[in-house]
Amino acid sequence: MYKGKGAMKTGVHTKHGGFQVMASMLPHYLVPDLEGFDLKPYVANYSEQRHRGRSQGDAAAQQQAEGQKQRDGGSIAP
Repeated sequence: MYKGKGAMKTGVHTKHGGFQVMASMLPHYLVPDLEGFDLKPYVANYSEQRHRGRSQGDAAAQQQAEGQKQRDGGSIAP
């Protein structure tokens, strides 16, 4: 069974094999006014590489593991 590519239906098929585009079915995109917006619309291919520290998720997991160790008396049960 062919399921397509996830595109929206923009009209209806006629009984004679044609396709009738319906304006009410066309997508309408609301684009904000970007006047004075400082960011660029894309990221350059050769951007400066940045090194990050631990993410907040890693830090939270580390704190949780340390808290578990303290509750268990500092030893890890096999």
